[in-house]
Amino acid sequence: SYTLLLILGIPYTFINWHVDVKRVINYYKLKKFTMLSHSMGAILSLMYASMFPDEVERLILIDTIGDFVYSVVEVLLKMSENINKLLEREKQDVKRKTLTYDQCIQAIIDGHSKYGTIDENGAKYLARRAIIPSCEDEGRYIFTRDWRLSHIVFQGFPVEILKKMYSYIIAERLIIMGNRSLFVAKSQSESTQDILQVHKRSKNFQYIEVDGDHFLHLTNPIMVANIVESYI
Repeated sequence: SYTLLLILGIPYTFINWHVDVKRVINYYKLKKFTMLSHSMGAILSLMYASMFPDEVERLILIDTIGDFVYSVVEVLLKMSENINKLLEREKQDVKRKTLTYDQCIQAIIDGHSKYGTIDENGAKYLARRAIIPSCEDEGRYIFTRDWRLSHIVFQGFPVEILKKMYSYIIAERLIIMGNRSLFVAKSQSESTQDILQVHKRSKNFQYIEVDGDHFLHLTNPIMVANIVESYI
C-alpha cells in the first residue's frame, strides 16, 4: 500500500518483480546481499538468484523450496486463464468497500485461511500496510491491495527446467519450513525431492522444520528470527 501501482492495463508478472528488484539493487549499488523471503517471494528470490548468481550471497527461504512445478500444458492453461480473468475484471467498475477496523482484521484472517492460520496480532501487523482510512466514511477503512494481484500471469515450469535454473545459483541456502504447512505435506513428491537435492548441493545448506504452518514467521517471529540470526 506504500508503493506505486502499475499503470492501468499492465498485468503483474514475475518479470515485473525482477525488474523492480534489480532497479532497487542498482540504485543502492549493492554488490553482494542476502535475500530473505516467504512463499511466492521466496520463489521469486530463487529465480532472481538464478539470473544474477554473482549478486546473491545467501538465500533464506521461508516455507517453500521453490517447487512450483507444472507441466507445459498446465502452464499454458494457467496463463490463459489468468489473462482472461484479468481482462474481464478490467471491464468492471467495482468500488472499494469501506469496513470497520475489526472487519478488516477479520477479512485478513479469513483471506489467509486457505494456506494456514494468522492470529489477530499477525493480522494487525499486516493491516499496517494493507488498509488506509476511507476519505468518504469517517472511522472506516479500505483495502489498498491492487486487485490485479489476484490475476498474476503465472509462470510455473516443468521440474527439469527448475532443476537446471536452480543449479546456476551460487548462494548459500537456508530453508525454514513449518511442520504443519501444506507445502511440507507435499514435500515427499518426486519432483519436490528432485529440487531439494539441487539445493542440498549448495554451500552451507540447512533445512529446518519448526512448529507452525505457512505463516510461521507471523505467528512465531522470534523463533524464526533466532534461526536466521544464527545462520547469518
